[in-house]
Amino acid sequence: MKKCVYPNNILIVGNDGYTDSCPLETANLRLEDINQGIQKSWQSPKYDDFRNNLDDYLNNKDKICWQCNMLEKNGGISLRTETPLITDSPELKAIQFKLSNRCQLVCAHCGPNLSSSWGKFVGQKNYIKQFEIKDHVLDELKTLVPQMNFIRFTGGEPWMDPMHWKILKFLKGIDKKNCELHYITNGLSTIRPELWEGWKKIQIMLSVDGFGASYEWFRRQALWENLLQAYENLSKHPNVKLKINFSLTPWTVDSLASAKEYFQNPFLVVPIMSPWHCSLGSLTEDEYNNLGLTKYVEYSKIIGSNPKGAKYLKTWALSWDNRWNTPGLAEKVHPWLNKI
Repeated sequence: MKKCVYPNNILIVGNDGYTDSCPLETANLRLEDINQGIQKSWQSPKYDDFRNNLDDYLNNKDKICWQCNMLEKNGGISLRTETPLITDSPELKAIQFKLSNRCQLVCAHCGPNLSSSWGKFVGQKNYIKQFEIKDHVLDELKTLVPQMNFIRFTGGEPWMDPMHWKILKFLKGIDKKNCELHYITNGLSTIRPELWEGWKKIQIMLSVDGFGASYEWFRRQALWENLLQAYENLSKHPNVKLKINFSLTPWTVDSLASAKEYFQNPFLVVPIMSPWHCSLGSLTEDEYNNLGLTKYVEYSKIIGSNPKGAKYLKTWALSWDNRWNTPGLAEKVHPWLNKI
């Protein structure tokens, strides 16, 4: 039977206050209200059913595990395969909190559920999604942290989230020497390092999608120079371990080599499968080769896995420029578009 570290060891809490089967937005079962209790949520019949029938979910392309299914069948590294199990049998060893969608960026592969700025951009009235953790759940968290491997905060942008800082303040003073504090962050917000004291290690996965101009084109409202400054500042922090989280898309694949050369840190390359305008699978192999995009053997099997066509990508890129009133920028940043 196939296993996955998430149902086996990591409890995922979404920004609606419910636990999820997986951190991927397009592959999810909404499970339990976290405010009923952490252990109660972890041990719920719904979660047990998912754990015990994981093979069925992984082998059925129409079920929620379709992204890992597609990546693995095409020889790629999936979210399931990239992280080893913490224990062989199901045991709660980590919690991942997605407390809100607060974020200052509008990234091409994102959307309103993960970015309040995206929601505002598309005209949503109530564009901030968040929930409040009840005090009794925080009390339970206090008792669990000493036995945990790590607590992870994602977003949105976790450093913009006041609830995240409230939780760290609440945990200040308890025994955390065996528990790591993890983040997935764009690195562009103010930090409070005094609340990082006492943890075994601070592991920061810094999101870098592109390099220079391609980064700013892909991650709107971000400045490349601000990212470099944040990278430099975080690199100086004691007890901080930096890892680069690079989204591999048609818009970033030509920047991967430059990013790896510049950022001398452990590097995680995440092939994006959804939305399709950000998937290498949207191009046929002939199109990919004719456009002259950089090809990597370890990701080559993803190409053509669900081809929408080069014209589809160009249409999307021009519409992306149009929405930001930056006509012509796509062809300038991505010259291969001029071949279509």
